[in-house]
Amino acid sequence: MPEEVVYVLGTPGSNTVKIGRTTNLTKRVADIQRMSPVPLDILWTHPGGHELETRLHRHFAHFRSHGEWFTFRVNAVRLIRWAVEDEPWNRPKVKLKKVATKRKRVKPVPAPRASTAELNIELNPALEKCFSDIDRALSEITDPIERYREAERTAASLKQAFRRINQETALKLKGEGRSWREVGEILGVTGARAEQISRCAR
Repeated sequence: MPEEVVYVLGTPGSNTVKIGRTTNLTKRVADIQRMSPVPLDILWTHPGGHELETRLHRHFAHFRSHGEWFTFRVNAVRLIRWAVEDEPWNRPKVKLKKVATKRKRVKPVPAPRASTAELNIELNPALEKCFSDIDRALSEITDPIERYREAERTAASLKQAFRRINQETALKLKGEGRSWREVGEILGVTGARAEQISRCAR
């Protein structure tokens, strides 16, 4: 019986790839190519079957675009190769226990808005201007309810952008051959937290 392999298929230079498995790679690629509007190449293969394919699909689920196609933000093959070698799915999951504490209810008091300069936060001049522009744009919204909603939407968008940038940084450091402990030390967090950041985990 032919040996089954897990393959990564895509267009060189693109980070959108297909992670699949087959016992006849040549025929499988030809079948997929007939349905693709762009030329496809075999970017990487590894011995394995359903189990390895499923683990990769689950591990990179947050990158899934549709079906077995995934869009990565950095080099796809490097990340997939690292996952197969490192087998992060075999690591024990760490469960954090929540410690119940009694909190005294305090009536919230509206705080005056402060700029980054007033908070003594030093930012890159370009970022300082960006935040000033956001603050000015929100201030110009006269309806307080709409201003609140727009501020919430802006905060959510910025948070998503920051998480993506942090993820790319963690993955880049890991891709340079460092352990998660070393990546964590550079970022000022634990190794486990650095790995969570690489998966955009909260």
